[in-house]
Amino acid sequence: PSTYVWKMANYGRVHITGLDATANATWQIARGTCLSMGANYTLNHALDVTDPNSQGYRVQLPYTPLHSGSARLLLTCPWINIGYSALFSSERYSMSEHIARYRIGGYAEHTLTFSHTFNVGHTSLIAQAEAINFTNAQYQVIQYYPMPGRQFRVTLRWKI
Repeated sequence: PSTYVWKMANYGRVHITGLDATANATWQIARGTCLSMGANYTLNHALDVTDPNSQGYRVQLPYTPLHSGSARLLLTCPWINIGYSALFSSERYSMSEHIARYRIGGYAEHTLTFSHTFNVGHTSLIAQAEAINFTNAQYQVIQYYPMPGRQFRVTLRWKI
């Protein structure tokens, strides 16, 4: 992408190496109370190897972070469910030339969730409140397009 006009870039040859790792665990703390944890991590080393004479030769592809991942924690209780999640990404560059002007900083976004399910006859009502990006991290996924800061959301779902 570029400012105001979206463009795609095709590369002739790319060499990618990396690692994807995922871990999940659940513990029953007490009757009706569980703690679930999970995390994933990605190492993505993606290099343009098309033209040895180009400035971007053997440089990380634009918008491709070297490190990224997420973590989540959920406490499920009879009276309330409490969740926490975090997303993170290392710095990346908007162009093949890795100079300060094209650098997009890394970020971490944190979200808290509280929910409860009310059983009403043969149906259920799920009430949920979220604090999204509660640390108010200022970051960009695409250069010059800032992501929203702290947000709050309340959701009611009725399952019939």
